[in-house]
Amino acid sequence: QIKELKLGKQNGIDIRIIANNKLSPQQMRIIRECEEAGLPGRLFADPAYSVEAMEFLQTELMNGAEIRPLLNPRYSVEQMMEISVAYEQGLDTSEMDDPSLSHVAMAEIRVRLANGIWKTHEVQADDSWKK
Repeated sequence: QIKELKLGKQNGIDIRIIANNKLSPQQMRIIRECEEAGLPGRLFADPAYSVEAMEFLQTELMNGAEIRPLLNPRYSVEQMMEISVAYEQGLDTSEMDDPSLSHVAMAEIRVRLANGIWKTHEVQADDSWKK
């Protein structure tokens, strides 16, 4: 942690962003690298994010993606991937904004939304099928 703080200070970032003793050195490194590259690593400077999730968010930022829909430390990397793809496809991700959904369920929602099937409207049952 001290090494990461020294590197951050040496490279001109506001080390208050990573100066959290609950962040692991790996988490500090990812956030520091983002900040040094002019990317907002501070958005996920929370020890609740796994190192893998932070690495995914870093990669997304480096590729110019919008990460705000992904910012929930309860999301797995697989869930973040599904939301990211849906967002890039221009889909409304509100149906997917639930960390309790599996990434498989999120993928099904994304495919359904992308293909315009199973819209969220109610079908009125009139028992005509019983005749």
